[in-house]
Amino acid sequence: MKNKLSTLAIVLGLAGSAVLSGCTMVWDDPNSLNPFSEKTLPQGHWQLSQIDEVAQTSSEMRIQLVEGNQIMGHTGCNRFFGKTRIEDNQLYVEQIGMTKMLCSDELDKQERMLLNMLEIGVPFTLSDKTLILNGKPILTFKRLDGLE
Repeated sequence: MKNKLSTLAIVLGLAGSAVLSGCTMVWDDPNSLNPFSEKTLPQGHWQLSQIDEVAQTSSEMRIQLVEGNQIMGHTGCNRFFGKTRIEDNQLYVEQIGMTKMLCSDELDKQERMLLNMLEIGVPFTLSDKTLILNGKPILTFKRLDGLE
């Protein structure tokens, strides 16, 4: 009986160790503070703050990255959604759907610029508080705190 209990304790201990070893977070770069993989982006809300280093104080352009590689946002006129894909440090948005409100010429141009950039793929950089889409023009988004 004592042998069976010892064997059971060893088996349960090994099984528990195997389960717990699968519960670790993998970091692409151990020195990085950004725990996102090459294929996913961290969830969060982002507000356009600059176009080519020119401050955008009244812009309504927003992006929200959500679970499951999903994106939704507001172009300043219409709302959009889609599925993100990251490949070779480029951000792509596929299966884009959106509302179809009539926009001013300026907002329409801004909307087409963002959506075209996301559809064809855009190089990006990400830090704790900034998401930069390095297209033409360069779009800088600031993280909105408290909206996880």
